[in-house]
Amino acid sequence: MSPAEIEEAIAASGDLLEDSVDIIDELQGTFLFADAELDRAFARAYLNHQGPQQEKRYAAELATEKERTARDQAFLIFKYAERKANAVDRRISGLQTRSKSANNAMNTYGGR
Repeated sequence: MSPAEIEEAIAASGDLLEDSVDIIDELQGTFLFADAELDRAFARAYLNHQGPQQEKRYAAELATEKERTARDQAFLIFKYAERKANAVDRRISGLQTRSKSANNAMNTYGGR
């Protein structure tokens, strides 16, 4: 890659990383909402269960399976987006290193 191509790749990756911030924020909010929904549903199911005390937790676990699945899916999507953003960040770091190396080589050899 030429220094100009490296700089273009850094700029494009930077734009991608910048866009990912809003996406990750939204996905984190979705996860936190789903987590709170699970907590509320669990509490309702626990308190509403008619039976012995030792059954309440298990009844609430079973009653909130849908909410738990939604929370877990939201968490996985949020974490995936974070990993993708981190990969773009690492790519930018690698490109910056290549850019410095290319610039040093050009300075050492007089731009040849």
